[in-house]
Amino acid sequence: MTEMDGYISPRPAVAFTALVPTRLDVVSRGSVVPGKNGLRGGVSSGLRSTRCRLACCVEQNERVAAPLPPIKLRADGHAPFGKGAAIDQPLLDDTDGEPLLHIVFVTPQIHWNTGNIGRTCMGFGARLHVVGPIGFSLEDKQVRRAGLDYWQHVDLRFYESWDAFLPTLATLGRRLYFTKYAHSSMLDVTFDDSTKTVLIFGSEVTGLTSIRGWLDANEDPANFVAYPMHSPEQFRSFNLSTSASMALWEAYKTITLVRRSRAL
Repeated sequence: MTEMDGYISPRPAVAFTALVPTRLDVVSRGSVVPGKNGLRGGVSSGLRSTRCRLACCVEQNERVAAPLPPIKLRADGHAPFGKGAAIDQPLLDDTDGEPLLHIVFVTPQIHWNTGNIGRTCMGFGARLHVVGPIGFSLEDKQVRRAGLDYWQHVDLRFYESWDAFLPTLATLGRRLYFTKYAHSSMLDVTFDDSTKTVLIFGSEVTGLTSIRGWLDANEDPANFVAYPMHSPEQFRSFNLSTSASMALWEAYKTITLVRRSRAL
């Protein structure tokens, strides 16, 4: 079945309501006296009666939950969407109302990657920072095509150089630089909403080497992270926009769950 076929109807879920049998009052010498129903007997007969009553409760209390509405797939991709696509709340910094999550591409060279991550940032409410020099124009139709019709709505900031970006970087809170040469693994990274988080990626060709001198002089090696990679003899790296999307999702999910647990 395709999206144009209409909808897929899920199998109704079965739920059990809470079972609340008649209250049991345990009294001296181990006898069991169910309250209000006047049953009498020792522990053995009382437990048999209780088991029978619980079995009746299960039979009487079993309920079929109201089925979820059919999943109405649309060929045009437009809203309304399902409840699963709803957000709890935008991830904004409580101190200034700015986005909590930021992606930085340093000297990207392939327009498709920048267009793709721009679209992803928009979907998660993150801000994209592009640091030049870059290998294409942000006005290229290929960039806009990768971002589809979302590109004009992307929260985008462009900087001519790393030096021009540094004043902004100082305001973005926790910094994580992604490189396969890092000693810390993404598996060990945790996120919270105590401050903004900025996820920084180098170019598709040379990585972060264009700012290596600044990093060596100013950054803690603990701020560099790598993804686990299988078959390092054959596998060199993940795609740039894919890498950024994986990190952004992990941060988004973790912080959303932190805020959700706090609201309970």
